[in-house]
Formats: sequence, C-alpha cells, structure tokens
Amino acid sequence: MNKRLTRVVKVIEDASSINICMKLLNLELNSYFLCLLNLIEESIIEYKDGEDYSYLIKAADYLQKTYEKLSVNTKQLHRKNIITLRSILKKQLNSLIKNDRKYFGIIYESLDNMLKDNKKEPNDIDIEEESLYDLLKEVIFQIKSLEYLDKLIEKNPNILNSKKDTKSIFEELIQEYIKQIIIEDKDSIVYYERVINKFLLTETFDLTDQMKDNIINTLLTFINNKKNLYSNTIKKIKFIIEQINNKGNLFKLFNIPKYNPKIIQEDLDLFKIPVSLSTRVRLYDHIITIDDDGAKVLDDGISYSKLENGNTLFKVHISDPLGVLDYESDTIKEAKSRGTTIYQSDETINMLPLIFGRDKLSLVKGQDRLTKTFCFELDKNFNIVNFYVLNTIINVSDKLTYDYINDIYSKGGTNKEEEHMLTYYDNLVSSLKQMFKNVRLYHEMKEELGNVHTEKTKGFSHNLVSYSMILTGYYMAKYFHEHNLPYVYRCHKIDEYWISLLDDYLNNPNNIELRNMIKSIKGNLPKSYYSGINEGHKGLDLDYYSHTTSPLRRFSDLLNVHAINTCYFKVPLDQDVYELETEINEVCKYLNMQTNTIDDYLGNKSKIK
Repeated sequence: MNKRLTRVVKVIEDASSINICMKLLNLELNSYFLCLLNLIEESIIEYKDGEDYSYLIKAADYLQKTYEKLSVNTKQLHRKNIITLRSILKKQLNSLIKNDRKYFGIIYESLDNMLKDNKKEPNDIDIEEESLYDLLKEVIFQIKSLEYLDKLIEKNPNILNSKKDTKSIFEELIQEYIKQIIIEDKDSIVYYERVINKFLLTETFDLTDQMKDNIINTLLTFINNKKNLYSNTIKKIKFIIEQINNKGNLFKLFNIPKYNPKIIQEDLDLFKIPVSLSTRVRLYDHIITIDDDGAKVLDDGISYSKLENGNTLFKVHISDPLGVLDYESDTIKEAKSRGTTIYQSDETINMLPLIFGRDKLSLVKGQDRLTKTFCFELDKNFNIVNFYVLNTIINVSDKLTYDYINDIYSKGGTNKEEEHMLTYYDNLVSSLKQMFKNVRLYHEMKEELGNVHTEKTKGFSHNLVSYSMILTGYYMAKYFHEHNLPYVYRCHKIDEYWISLLDDYLNNPNNIELRNMIKSIKGNLPKSYYSGINEGHKGLDLDYYSHTTSPLRRFSDLLNVHAINTCYFKVPLDQDVYELETEINEVCKYLNMQTNTIDDYLGNKSKIK
C-alpha cells in the first residue's frame, strides 16, 4: 500500500467520527468518498495473509455513510466502479483466511447496500436532461474526474453546451483556471488545463462569437494585469486563446457541417441492439495494432497463422463501421460530407464522431470488434497463392507502437515469441518490397515535394504497415476490376517521358542524380485521384490500387466497405450494381474536389509556418 493510503488508514483508526476523519484528510465529500473507495480497492488487490485489516470495519461504515450523502447523479457516476469492485471481492472471499473473510465480508455488505440504494443497473450513465448542467459542474469542480467527464460526453454528446441562466460551464471553467493560477496550485492548474483542452477538442462543443470575445478578453486582461506570471504560464494561456480563436474555423472554411448530437445519439442506440453475428467468424489469432504512441483511432491490425498444408495465412483486419451503422444512416451521410479526417496541430476535424471512431469502432486492445479480415495464403517462399475476405469478430492482443517494433526489431526480439513474429514479418516485408518495387521511390518523391499527407518512412515497422495496407488495396482493386464490379479506385497518371526517367532510376539504384531528377519532376508530378473507373496507379507502378484500410478516417475506404458488402459477400442484383456505381461516381467527384481544397489550405499553412 502506498504512503498516502497508509496515512488514510492511520487517520481512519484515530478519528472518532466521519466528519473529523474528513476534516483531518482535508477533503470535500466527493473526494473523500473516492479516497475511501480507493483504499478498499487497494486492500483487495494487494491482500496478504497475516496483515491487519481491522481498519476495514470503520472504512466500510464511513464509505456507506458518505455514499448516502452524495447526490443522485453522483451516485450514478460511482455506480459502475462499485459494481466492478463488488464483483472482484465476491470472487476473492472464499480464498481468504477466516478473520480476514470477516473484515472483507463487511466491505462486501457495504458495497451491496450501496447498490441496493438504487435498483436500476444501467449499462451507462442515465441522467435527466434538466440535470445536465448541475451534473457537469459537479464532475468538473467537485469530483474532478476526467474519467467521469469522458463518460458524460460519451452518453450525452451535447452536454458541454449546457447552460444555466445563459451562463456556460466553459466560462466558469476559465474563471476557475485563472483563480488556480493566482493561488499557484500546480496540480489544479494542470487539471483545469486538461479539462479546457477536452472542451476545445470535443467536436460537439460550440462557442458563439460573443463567448469567444468575452473569454479571450478575460484571458488577455489577466495576462496584462497580473505581474510576475511565469513565461510558461503565459505561453499556455496564449495557446488556449489560439485554440478558442480557431474553434470552428476549419468547419467554415471547408463548408463542413457539425455533427448533430441528436443524430449521434440515435445511431449510438444501435450499439445497444444485439447484432446478428451468425455470418461472422470469431478469430483467436494473436492480433497486433501498430501506430503512433498517442493514436486513438485504430483502423487496422495484422496477424498470421499456420495452415495444415504448411503454408501460412497472413491477415489484415480492418474496422467494419457498417457492421453496426447502416450506410444510409445520418451519421454515415454526415461522414460523407467531410470526406476525410483533417489533421493539424491546433484542430482536428474527425470524419466520424469520436464516440464511434475512437471508442466504439476503433480496434482497441481487449475489446471485441466487428471487422473485415483480408486473408492472404502464402507458401514457404512467401508467394501469395490464395486470397479471400471474411466478416469477422476479433479481439486485439497488443497495441504496439512504431518505435517499439523498431526497437525490438533491432534487438532481434526480447523472447522466442517476438523473435518468431519478427522473423515472419521481416520475410513478409522483403517479399512485398519485391512485389511493389516502385513504392519506395514514389514515397520519397512525395516527401521531397513536401506532401502534407505523407509520413516519412521510419524503418521496419512503417514498412510492415505500409506494405500490408498497399497489398490489401491492390488485391481488392484487382478483384473488383476483374469481376467488373463498382469500386473506388485510387488512380495516378504520369506522362510517358517521366515514366522513362523513373525506369532509368530503377535500373540504376545508386544514381547520384536522383535528387536533381526529383526537383525536375516537381512541377510535373500530378496528384492521385479517386475514380469509379480503374486507370491504374503509375506512381506505384500498379495496374490496380484502392484505399480500403482506413474506413474510420477516409470516406473512400468506408464506401469500399459498402461495395464489399454489396458485391463480394452476396450476388448483387442489377439494381444494386447500378445504385452503387452511381454513388461511387458522385462521391469520387466530391472527394477529389474536397481533397484539393484541403491540400491547398494545409500546404499554404505549412509554408506560412
């Protein structure tokens, strides 16, 4: 048990009443309840025979009495944690020695009584509309829990806009942040900065022009009038001002509508309806995702398994938004109007609401997810001998980062399992590099041209992910082209003269004039584009190519998931093919226009910076 909780135990033992105990710990009601709950959780998790657990008798009494004083809404917030703790303790009781079973039995009874205080056991927080403002205020300023704040936003996407007598929570939040700076409470300053950031990065949060002006004036006045502010504090306040200024600007620039919270809520309700899983295959592979450390929206994962014939099956798992959301749903229609997720340092416009893209559909570790799994059968020489797609249910085993994979790759793995995995994927990458010879050159040129959407190759891990996704995009485009079915192709054309220059380079890989050649190509290399007609991708030197592996971030990929549902997993009617073809042609025109606008804006902004 850590030193802080050891002190709490001592205070509980010495205090003569709950009020004295709370006063000695210098905690208000909600924090005091969380402190007691944390103490009990630590006692359960770190249980050891022979320890003195008599303090739990008093702790249980104080916990239950504190719970009785909490508001109804706050009880609902704590309810899920109490249920979890009771469940853990129930499994553990029979294994405890006799005396300890008595102490922990008292705790179990207290937890059980708290849950009986409200018979309803919701899957999530269930709050009346008129209580939203008071509840939000309680969570931010009293309970001070970012976890609970996330839960509230998930359940009520519009809660951050709650007002009372025309006064918004955000304005109160700014005032409290300033107050903590004045009294120099470092922990509180960090906490309120994180809450402010959560407001500004939540898409459903709106700031009127009047609110922006008032808040910015308040912050500027504070900076100008308050002497001896740390330079780092001034930088943070100015960054907040910049975020407030930019809130919503990109939406206006690209004419992108904001998600209607009611629409999000209607489609969220679909997740409570049991989905028919009879046509899906549950996989038990060791599946990994590889992305940047802070990535939240995870579209793809990979795995492999051995087959009885001696071959292996390499699998690319892609999130399947249309496994739950209907293609005609309002959420998907609004995603179409956005076209893609736009990333920049001070604001992100997500194609799908974060409640879907990050929480419900993202391939997070340890959660069942509906996916499309693209299966590539490889012989002993890593030649592809078979390919097919499955509707699957997966559960990701490990969320890994690019840096971690590169690190263990340089060491050869830290155990036999990692060594075997790295050897397999190393052979796979070597094979795919031969299959897609022109990919490296194409990406190098795009980097040289300063393409904002291109990540620099950072070694083995990026190659593994990049080539796996290109493999999937190639095979799906090839399948739909050969079967004369509608699909969104990613196309690219280069004049024959420039193709000959590229061929010269490929024949002379050590050509020292490469950089000069790239510079000469700068004004002559056209952009890739989407088309319902396959015209090949000359830059990648592929006869067929598509974007298929990022349906949570690109609408082209999401539309291709719709095409797979319509034409791969069933025999489509002529009417289905006609409607899909019409949809693809219209969407491709829009996406090309939208992409050009975004590229021009971000490119100019990059040059300005």
